[in-house]
Amino acid sequence: MKILSFNTDAGIYSFELEQLEAGWHAHPAMEVIIASGSNLQLETNDKLFTDVAFAIIDANVNHKVYSDHPVRLWMIEGSISSLNTLYDNLVLPLRDGVFVKKVLGDEKYLDEWLANLPQEQKFGNAVDPRVQICLDYFRKKEIQYPKMMQSLQAQTHLSDSRLSHIFKQEMGLSLKKYLVWSRLRETLQYVLSDQMSLYEAGLRSGFYDQAHLSKAFKQMLGLSPSKVYNSRTIQE
Repeated sequence: MKILSFNTDAGIYSFELEQLEAGWHAHPAMEVIIASGSNLQLETNDKLFTDVAFAIIDANVNHKVYSDHPVRLWMIEGSISSLNTLYDNLVLPLRDGVFVKKVLGDEKYLDEWLANLPQEQKFGNAVDPRVQICLDYFRKKEIQYPKMMQSLQAQTHLSDSRLSHIFKQEMGLSLKKYLVWSRLRETLQYVLSDQMSLYEAGLRSGFYDQAHLSKAFKQMLGLSPSKVYNSRTIQE
């Protein structure tokens, strides 16, 4: 895996892979894949797509993907409303959370558009300011759930259950699951910026041990940590 960009401020990440094999997973980011050879296989809970050249998978859609040819992959964080606006502006009608094309036609312009995404506006900003407080909090380091909830309740003046409901309504997943995502994001950031081992970075980001880190990788990325990182495959 080659990491082309990892912009945690904008919530935009891009990668190149010689091949892609990710098991069942879901994450709070839209996923865009351009596959050389039009041989991508994408499966959701309801459908199987084969011989795909271009795919968009909406945030929080459970899926798995496979390609034995090189792929370009982007992940873009966003609220439900901001991502829906993005799809509408690009005239990309998602059905059941997925948009696929077997042959690239007019979608070729997306390659350039996606390459310039880090200079574009943030898509992850929330409509509800109380949800935005939560998203801003997730940018902090070494977050622990009980302490986080106490701080967020004090800032938003909402109960635990009410705040969790509002957050899930706008972001599509619970605060607790988003915490796992933010720890994964932070782990990779530590690896890139501080040249830590993945395990050391995971501990610093709040994972309890290697098993906890591995479970999170598989649930949200469909990969084991060993497939995501080693000294030869992760690059800036």
